[in-house]
Amino acid sequence: MVSGAPSTAQFEVDSAGVTDRGKKRPINEDSLVVRPDLGLFVVCDGVGGRNSGDLASKLATGSIVNFFEASKDGKWPEKYGSLLDLTLAPAAQRLCAAVRKANLDVYDIASTREKHDKMSTTVVAAHYEPGTDVLHVVHVGDSRCYGVRKEKIISLTKDHTLRNEAVRQYPDITKERLAKVPKNVLTRALGRKDDLDLEVRTVSVRPDDIFLLCSDGVSREISDRRILEAVMVAESAHEACDLLVDLANERGGRDNITVAALRFPA
Repeated sequence: MVSGAPSTAQFEVDSAGVTDRGKKRPINEDSLVVRPDLGLFVVCDGVGGRNSGDLASKLATGSIVNFFEASKDGKWPEKYGSLLDLTLAPAAQRLCAAVRKANLDVYDIASTREKHDKMSTTVVAAHYEPGTDVLHVVHVGDSRCYGVRKEKIISLTKDHTLRNEAVRQYPDITKERLAKVPKNVLTRALGRKDDLDLEVRTVSVRPDDIFLLCSDGVSREISDRRILEAVMVAESAHEACDLLVDLANERGGRDNITVAALRFPA
């Protein structure tokens, strides 16, 4: 899957999403958005061990949806002009601006209300604009976006974790030393500070492509190979989500489980 440019192509989207508390956690700190009418799909995972992770994820998804609702006409309130990255295509600008606004909304509460001190959330969000053949993906943290094409699966995002950062800074690090670096410690999350360091990727869309957004309750429990197998046997986006949630629970369900699927039928 490679970067693409907008075209006159238009694909129908079969989309669905499922979120589940899992078997171990007392509450579900994940939040999910599946809004095909807006071309908007979001998974947020309130960071475990922090205050009000569930509130952070709900605030983030709500803020992103509100921004998309308010910018249907392609215009943004002037006060949000500073959130735009003019180097990106307009649809990607819109998605990034929505996520940046969500970051400010979460940060504002986290930094001013003691009981919500340091709350934060991961986010992976996708936007498909009808009339194009591209999907824009933004992420912060370790919630992921996978792409499936021709019975092959790849991760379109790279987790923002301490272990991945160690590999980036020290490409020659030995396996032994790397094993000593905690693999699940996040280096980025939405709401931790007022300036958000996010990553955006634009990928081409082709007939029969499938895209998955998921929290780490899916990616930690299920191997990429098993994710691919589940997606390939599913006959719809909703069935794919149900299968993945069931698999994660069968493997222990140690975390909240959330997945959104987008299928672009031929």
